[in-house]
Amino acid sequence: MEVERITVALRPRNDWEAIDLGLRLAQRHGALAYAYWFAASAPWVLAIGAVCIYHQRTLLALALLWWIKPMFERVLVHLFSRLVFDDRPARHEFLRIAMGQPFSAGILGALTYRRFEFARSFNLPVWQLESLSGAARRRRTGVLQLGTGGTAIVLSVLSLGFVILAFVTLTLLIVSLSVQQIMIFDPQALDDFFSAVVQRIQAAGVLWDILIVGIYWLCEGLIAPFYVAAGFSLYLNRRTHLEAWDVELAFRRLVRRRSLTTLAAICVLVPVLSIVGPVAQGQTIDAERERTRSQIRQVVDHPDFGHWETRTRWIPKPSADPDAPDDAPDNQRGGSIATLFASVTEIALWLGLALLAVLIVLYRRRWLPWLKGDRFERAPRESGGGGLLMRADQMPADVPQQVRELWRRGEHRDALSLLYRGALTVLDRRHELRISASDTEGDCERRVQQQLDCAPADYFARIAANWQRLAYGHQAPSAAQVDALCADWHLITSETP
Repeated sequence: MEVERITVALRPRNDWEAIDLGLRLAQRHGALAYAYWFAASAPWVLAIGAVCIYHQRTLLALALLWWIKPMFERVLVHLFSRLVFDDRPARHEFLRIAMGQPFSAGILGALTYRRFEFARSFNLPVWQLESLSGAARRRRTGVLQLGTGGTAIVLSVLSLGFVILAFVTLTLLIVSLSVQQIMIFDPQALDDFFSAVVQRIQAAGVLWDILIVGIYWLCEGLIAPFYVAAGFSLYLNRRTHLEAWDVELAFRRLVRRRSLTTLAAICVLVPVLSIVGPVAQGQTIDAERERTRSQIRQVVDHPDFGHWETRTRWIPKPSADPDAPDDAPDNQRGGSIATLFASVTEIALWLGLALLAVLIVLYRRRWLPWLKGDRFERAPRESGGGGLLMRADQMPADVPQQVRELWRRGEHRDALSLLYRGALTVLDRRHELRISASDTEGDCERRVQQQLDCAPADYFARIAANWQRLAYGHQAPSAAQVDALCADWHLITSETP
């Protein structure tokens, strides 16, 4: 995505400012957005309206048109995604976009299980523009919706409210105009008014059904560009917050501006310097030499320069024996330095010994079992209610069988929890993993990888991966996968090193 081509002012905004930006985007390109939306929806409105009105099922026509509305919103998302990057579709692309985009990737999900997604306008760019699917799309949508999903839901509710309000208002306006004569003759006769409305609707017949479908189509078309543009602007604002598009764009513009300035300066200065440079350089050197000579003369002529002064000071009296060595002070100084070094070394050694004694006491639980060897059995660690390791009274005699039983009863979380904690407990007792209650699944897996061979370590990694997907992602493995994990339990209980 070429961020530098974007035509809107990128900066982190709050959600309502982002929605306002989307409304301005729809207002600026309103004519083009309406043309695409009505062109894409017209064939479907005509076909569904004709069939349902022929069979006198006007309400069914309205329901079907509301249901397939996400198809036409895809056209607007494609349009706005190009307009914000200054890529206005050409005229020959009109029919291809209007007729092809409703069937772009993900339309089946948009019309089935995602049809009642209240944050649809916000999620639609993820589904359509980022070309993600499955778990990757769910993770991406979850990240983007943090802090913004509620605003997107409010946007959908408001959009639906505006459509209903416009539909009811236009319908009542047309009905009121049709019975205006009755209201003039008898404005107080409310019963006569409603009776007249019913009679006019019945008398109109097919024309009334066509009018209702047309009013609904018009109301949806009036609101759709603003709804889609607001959701798309929320999406852009969220990505600006997460990916710092505004900072990236500012740096790119700065680099481009500096590059252009440098290039212009080079183009101007190189010819000038090639002509003026040698002459100016020679003049500068001569002036510098003359200035240096003047400064030297000023220093030499100063009274302080060359001034003689007599000073008296005390010096050590020379030794009476001219043959005596004159390095006695150096020997004394060397002896003092050696004594100081010896004292500092002695203090450092005593401090190191004291620190070693403290460490031995603090870590006695780790080295005492090693000294005891096989004569003593290490006591199993106790685990609290939320601990990772299991006590001896908590550990089933046959862990795989208990896991299968829990899985058959539908207790999937308890089954995988038992398998994960049981495997971790067995490995900790057999291989001294030193698992603590604060260790995460990743910490446990790293300890297993460091101290165990490939087969047990890979088996535990499979258990941990399935447990994490269920515990944090709510994605349960299949029964066959659980049965395979139980069948491979021997990989951690085998005596083979």
